[in-house]
Amino acid sequence: MQKIFVTTDFSANSKAAIRFAIQFAKENPSEIIFYNIFEGVADNNWDPKKKLASHKEERIAKLNKFVETIYKENAIKPASFKCIVDIGIDTKNLILSTSKKNKVNFICISSKGGGILKKLLGSTTSSLIELSSVPVIVVPKNYKIKK
Repeated sequence: MQKIFVTTDFSANSKAAIRFAIQFAKENPSEIIFYNIFEGVADNNWDPKKKLASHKEERIAKLNKFVETIYKENAIKPASFKCIVDIGIDTKNLILSTSKKNKVNFICISSKGGGILKKLLGSTTSSLIELSSVPVIVVPKNYKIKK
């Protein structure tokens, strides 16, 4: 069975990659791994008295709910998927190392159309395309599931 690794930051733009992966898995038996990076100290709900593990579990629950909502909005019964949350700030390397550790066949990420500054300095998406050992599927932010 193929594995699709889908990144999300819970934004409206990132839903496009999730929708694409859901449709792909529906048509091609695949396990989907939904992935989010938790930047602990930058999170609005950060409580220094809580353990990082507790924040990670809360984030996994949030990711599960986010994904299940997208399945429901598209009237698709959830297939085999799992959610992974990492804590850190090195987005590109965390995506690459976690996708490699999980032996995925594809990385799926939404494009949000970076501005001029991002195009000059590069972006996570362009870095993944350049450095990934597996194909990177870049999904336009306005992608919708179609029959």
